[in-house]
Amino acid sequence: MSAKIKIIILILILAAAGATAFWLWPDKTAPESGGADKAEYKSELFGFSFQYPEGFKVSEFEEENGKVILFEASGKTSDVESPKTSDVEELAGFQIFITPFDESGPLTAERIKKDLPNAVVENPTLVKVGPSTGSGQAEALSFVGEGDPPTGLSADKAGEAGGFKTAEVWFVWPPEPYPNGNYLYQITAKVEDAKLLEGIITTWKFQQN
Repeated sequence: MSAKIKIIILILILAAAGATAFWLWPDKTAPESGGADKAEYKSELFGFSFQYPEGFKVSEFEEENGKVILFEASGKTSDVESPKTSDVEELAGFQIFITPFDESGPLTAERIKKDLPNAVVENPTLVKVGPSTGSGQAEALSFVGEGDPPTGLSADKAGEAGGFKTAEVWFVWPPEPYPNGNYLYQITAKVEDAKLLEGIITTWKFQQN
């Protein structure tokens, strides 16, 4: 069976329209985000855990033959009916979309373009997910992507706004298909929250069989 890559981006993590920052993953391990207290997210189903700043609301639901895990900072929320730029800008968050994938890793920009020829894949860089020792690492592709303008804008306003930049980390785990298959992980945030992603990815741990 041929695996098919899809993109799921939710309104809750939309960046302000017109964001132009570029994100390049550093060669060395990045510091954890800020000095905030940490909470731990753990998935028994997929066998991984990581730390994230306390105070984030966590939601999980099924979407497009996969699972979405959404992390949203407390405080301002997006107004879908009439989005306010300040609300969207101040809402920190990220999402993880996990879907069955029957191909080996690591993922490449060329492989993404095969299924998503119009996808934006800027500054593709190979990175490692997970600590340097103890629990295994995934080879991931980090890049700058692009999403649609916020939901609720008029056609004229949406045209003026254009897309927004996203920080992306995509990887396949396990790297080789096991008898029960493997999964494609798509981790997405707005570029302004790239440092938040870096801190989370460096604390990521895979459960070893």
